[in-house]
Parts: sequence; structure tokens; C-alpha cells
Amino acid sequence: MASIERKKNGSVRITVFSGYDISGKQIRHNMTIEAGELVGLTGRQREKEIDRRKVLFEEKVKNGQYLDGERITFAEFVDIWLRDYAENELAPSTLNPYKFRLENRIVPALGHIKLSKVQPQHLLKFYNNLSEAGMRLDTSYMPTELLLKRLLISSILACAVEWNIIHSNPAERVTPPKASKAKSIVKENYYSDEQVLSLFIALEDEQWITSTHG
Repeated sequence: MASIERKKNGSVRITVFSGYDISGKQIRHNMTIEAGELVGLTGRQREKEIDRRKVLFEEKVKNGQYLDGERITFAEFVDIWLRDYAENELAPSTLNPYKFRLENRIVPALGHIKLSKVQPQHLLKFYNNLSEAGMRLDTSYMPTELLLKRLLISSILACAVEWNIIHSNPAERVTPPKASKAKSIVKENYYSDEQVLSLFIALEDEQWITSTHG
């Protein structure tokens, strides 16, 4: 069973009900169609598109394919992101450094938080801790490393938005500690977080090869 709620801003919220939890509370799953996604459609086309998405959403919930950001943790989503996206789309030279950063620092710090509950404050605290470690001359937290972790987190959360698991990316709403000139380069050249992250990984690989064989 599903219900449709039309918001004043033009967005549409679809709610699917799937039984009750152990406390007797009705289980609800929500997804939102943003107003911009319906731009250019006639009234009839708009209603058909909303109905189509409602049916697809109901099917996902019914078949257990729907991921609820309020029920899974950041760590659980990282596992899903690695399995369903990263391991299929990324080269080992890119994927392995991603996994190292996730397993070594990011997941231990943020993994316990429910995905939909990750807030800018959580990320800022994490960035500040990395920055303070860098000030103690811990080479694993040099300014570039801070930026790499920030971009990786942002890319993963952006994927969760794209997959309609969370509504917005909290990483976009926080300004981390000033780490390096690389941040300004990102803005001036309009590279996406994932493009910049891949660029830094490639540079790391090149530096490693040069130092090993040079």
C-alpha cells in the first residue's frame, strides 16, 4: 500500500507501508520526487510519471531491494557501495587506496552512524580530528590526505543520494578545515569530487612508482 503527498514546493513524497515492527508501529518507507525532475511535463504526463515511480518503489520495497537510510549504517552502505559500484567500475589502482582509507580511518570514525543521520557536524568533527593529527606531524594526515578523505566521503554520500537512499549530501553542507591549495583548484576548474579523488589517487601511484624505480 502506498500514499502520495504533494508538497507546496512542487515535490512529491511517496510513502509505502510494509507491516508493523515489534512495537506495533507501522513501518514506512519514503522516497521524494523533486520538483525539478518533473519540469517540462504536462499535467497528465506528470501524473503518469508519479504513478510509474510509485509502482516501482512499491516493488522495490516488496522485493526487499529498497535500502532505507534510516535503517542502515554508514558502514553498511560503504559495503554496498564497494560491492555494487566500486568493485565493478573502478580499477584496482584506484579501488585499493579507497578501501585502505575507508577501513583504516573513515569507517571506524563514522561507520556506526545511521546513513540518514550523518550530519555536517559529524563530518566536521572528523575533519578537525584529522587536521589536528596533521599538526602533530603525523604524515598520514598531511593536507592532501585530509582532502582525499573528504572527497571520498562526499562521493559515497553523493551515490547514496543518487540511489535515492538519502535526500541530500551532508558533505556539501560543511566547510572542512583549510588543508591545501588543492581545494581552490577544485572550485576553479569545476571538477567533481570523484574526478578530483581519482586524480589524486593517480598522482599517488605515479609518486610511488617514481620513488621505487627512479
